[in-house]
Amino acid sequence: MRAVWVLALTANIAVLCGAQASGQQACKPTMTFIDARYSAMQLPKLQRTWTAVLSVDASQCQTLSGRFEIVYSMEKESAPDYVVREELMWLPGSMKVSKEFWIDEAVAAYRTDNIASCPCRK
Repeated sequence: MRAVWVLALTANIAVLCGAQASGQQACKPTMTFIDARYSAMQLPKLQRTWTAVLSVDASQCQTLSGRFEIVYSMEKESAPDYVVREELMWLPGSMKVSKEFWIDEAVAAYRTDNIASCPCRK
């Protein structure tokens, strides 16, 4: 068991040293929520749409897009609270994101997570 752990550690160190030797640095875009709101209830579905504007500063990235997640902490009137994760693709600038929820659900909190790294500009 110990030999496997040592082998895994050695492999991780080799990968990290190889990335540094090749000069590749990893960056991530900076994401900030600017505005978030609910629409009016949509009949007959009894749903509301949660919409937010997300500012994406990818000026340090060579790539023009990448993956990330929005994590919603949800409250429900007649059930336990729960978490929803949605994987999306970021683009530089401002982007609008939206998700439909039932009328008895509310977004208690939201955040970005698992923002994919990108090659840094030189």
